[in-house]
Amino acid sequence: MENKANSNITEQDLKELERNYKRMWVYLASAIYYRGGTHGHAEQKALEQMDTFVQIKTSRDNPMNEALKKINSEYRKAISENIMTNEQSNHVFSGNELVRERWAAGADREYKLAMQKFNEFYDRYQSQQNNNKSDITAKTQQLSAMLIQMVAKNQGRQ
Repeated sequence: MENKANSNITEQDLKELERNYKRMWVYLASAIYYRGGTHGHAEQKALEQMDTFVQIKTSRDNPMNEALKKINSEYRKAISENIMTNEQSNHVFSGNELVRERWAAGADREYKLAMQKFNEFYDRYQSQQNNNKSDITAKTQQLSAMLIQMVAKNQGRQ
């Protein structure tokens, strides 16, 4: 079912999908990092949360599902390798508490905007055959709330 609409996906759309995915990951990792822990830990937690995001997004019929799974898999592999080899993986943010809070809040805001942009772009390809618009909106809102809660949980663990 997914493949019938794949012919409508352009190379530019695939690049936009990847750009939106990476933007979400960067701000999510930043938000986690500024709340404490190491750089590597923040990157790993962001990968885990993006895995959950991708699983939820691809559970519904969308012609971009396979591309999103591929982006997630490739990014997971590259970041995991980087975490293991990068000397900065053990780096801990050393700014004062006020700076830490401001940067974390800024990363949270940017992450939410990035997720909104991702969802708007991705949902344009959502099949209308089996889904109606209000159902998609409700699922997107549930997913957004869940991921925001996951970020908040990470705050408490640091």
